Amino acid sequence: MGDGASKEFFSARNSQDRRHATQPGSVWDSPMLLTAE
Repeated sequence: MGDGASKEFFSARNSQDRRHATQPGSVWDSPMLLTAE
């Protein structure tokens, strides 16, 4: 997890796309997305 993971997380937050959290490699930020939402 580094800059790439951060970009992925912020990208998901900005788009508010729930499907993004279900993509492979994005499982780690699923709880974060739910909390941010």
